[in-house]
Amino acid sequence: MDYRLKPKPIFVIRLPRHTPIGKLDYIREMIANYDDLTNEYHVLAIIDSDLFTMKFECYNGDETTEEYKEVTRLTQISIQRCLNNEQNERKRYE
Repeated sequence: MDYRLKPKPIFVIRLPRHTPIGKLDYIREMIANYDDLTNEYHVLAIIDSDLFTMKFECYNGDETTEEYKEVTRLTQISIQRCLNNEQNERKRYE
């Protein structure tokens, strides 16, 4: 029997260059609380100065294309929902 541990894949969320640092911190905090994702992946959220839209990458993963697409889709929806909630909260206090 093979008892070697299988390393967790690395899921990278590349945010566009116009993303404020405060939003990056907010997204990182949201991801840290997203156990379904962090139990399966090491997750990095970074700002990429070459991008104009969000981009996702996965390294060391053996997921099928459909699984990766689903993780990407759900993560993108969660990030957008959190950013919308943050924006609505900010407007409410203005």
